[in-house]
Amino acid sequence: MKPLISVRSLFKQIQATGPLLGIALLLSMSVMWAQNDSSNGRTLGGSPHTAKRPNILFIIMDDVGIDQLTAFGYGGIDSANTPNINTIAHAGVRFRNVWAMPECSPSRAVFFEGRYPLRTNVFGALLGDDLANSQVSPYEATTPKLLKTRGYDSGDFGKFHLGERTLNPFQDRLVPALGWDFFDGFLQGAPPPIDTSAGGVGENPNNPMSYTCGFVPNQSAGGADTGACRFVNNPCQDLTVTQAHPTPGRYCLEQGGVFVPDISPFRRFTRHISRFLNRCYRPALKTSAI
Repeated sequence: MKPLISVRSLFKQIQATGPLLGIALLLSMSVMWAQNDSSNGRTLGGSPHTAKRPNILFIIMDDVGIDQLTAFGYGGIDSANTPNINTIAHAGVRFRNVWAMPECSPSRAVFFEGRYPLRTNVFGALLGDDLANSQVSPYEATTPKLLKTRGYDSGDFGKFHLGERTLNPFQDRLVPALGWDFFDGFLQGAPPPIDTSAGGVGENPNNPMSYTCGFVPNQSAGGADTGACRFVNNPCQDLTVTQAHPTPGRYCLEQGGVFVPDISPFRRFTRHISRFLNRCYRPALKTSAI
C-alpha cells in the first residue's frame, strides 16, 4: 500500500492556481518547471503581481508502503534510514487515509490521469505483449498536458512504464504523445538486463553490430582482438588478447569500461593530428599552388 493524494483535488488546484507539479519516481523521475518570460518580468499566465509559481516535487516509490517508513510512524525494528524523506514529510503534508493500486503501471496511470484503474484500463504492470487498449491512451488528459496550459515544460527521466512500444502505434513517440517535452530513460518496467550495444559501441550507423552478451567478443566471433578500454574518470587502456585476458571486450566490461574495438589511444591521437593537418594546411597548399 502506498500513500496517495487525491488526484482529482490536485487537478482542481492546478486549474485554479496553476502550481507547478514535479513528479519524481524511484526508478523514474518526471520533472515539470515553469517558464519565466524575463522580457516583461511576468510569469507566463499571470500578472506582474502574481507570485512566482513554485516547483513541487512529487515522489512515488515502487513496492514501498507506509509500513516501511518511519515518517509515518512505522518501519519496524530494523527500519530503513530515510533522512531526506523524513525531512520532506515533516515539512509538508502526509496523507494517511488514502488508497492506491500497489503496482507500478496502475499507480502511475492513476497519478497522471487522475482516474481509477477501472477508468484508465491499466490493471497491472505492463508487458511487451499488452495491447494498446491496455495502456495509457495518448488521448487522455494527463498531468503534463494540463500543466502545459499554464506554461510549464516537463521532462521524464528513468522508468516510464505507462506504455510499451511493441504493440503501441506511437512506439518511441509515446512519451511526447502523453504530454512530456523531454525524455531520457526506458519505456519498460525495468532497463534491459543486457546492453546489446556494449556501451554504445554497436547498434549505430557506423557499427550496426549487436552484441548479445553485452560486450564486444573476439574477432573470431565478429568482434575484435584489440582495442581501447575507455573509463569515465581514467585514461584509456590499450587491450589485446593475452593469456590473462583472452577476451579483451569482456575484461573491459568487468572493469567498468567501454571497449572500443581496434582504436587505441595512440591510433586516436594520430588520427586527430592527421585531421588537423588536412584541415589547416591543405587549403594553404592549394592556394600556394594556384
